[in-house]
Amino acid sequence: MKYCPNCGAACDDGEKFCHQCGTRLVRQDFGPGAGGSSASSGGSWQAGSGGTGQTESGYGGAPNGGSWQTESGYGGAPNGGSWRPAIRPRNIALCILFSILTCGIYRYYWIAKMNDDTKELVRRPEETSGGMVVLFSILTCGIYELYWLYKMGERVDEMKNRPNGNSALLFLILPLAGAFASGVLYWATNENYSGTGFACMIFVVLGIIQDTINKAAAR
Repeated sequence: MKYCPNCGAACDDGEKFCHQCGTRLVRQDFGPGAGGSSASSGGSWQAGSGGTGQTESGYGGAPNGGSWQTESGYGGAPNGGSWRPAIRPRNIALCILFSILTCGIYRYYWIAKMNDDTKELVRRPEETSGGMVVLFSILTCGIYELYWLYKMGERVDEMKNRPNGNSALLFLILPLAGAFASGVLYWATNENYSGTGFACMIFVVLGIIQDTINKAAAR
């Protein structure tokens, strides 16, 4: 029995494609000189779509000491560590809805998860964690969040393989433009919009980031 690296569905050893999502599953055997004859005796399993390995006891190495490997160049977990779970796509509309219904609390959770997902996708584990991003944003009354949006724009361009992209600048300008629009409406109508334009532009930017993550995780 093996598990799909994309959706986690249990698949028979003889299956080459996941019966749930269609992800290709490739078993890679090694000879005696390379650490065993198969994954079950010290070899490795290879995920066919860039996913990550999963065993019956959770995410980690292949059965009986083997390792998981993806076609995009990931080998077994370094230094005997455990492999992190695959990144799962999120529904953008639901994330926005939950953020509104919880008065912004879910939005902070969403930001933390997107930060950690993009760190994994661009292979920058040393950068600021999602929890610290949320903490700094709260302590600075949202100022750090603007800096974070700028850095996320750089990651988005990297995930899209656009070294000369301008997403960082766009992600910074959109919220500021939304705040300016709210101020203009207040001046013209004398009605308090309480940063509605700023919030709307923030959700637009977060939606773009999540859409990029969803597409990158599906590859």
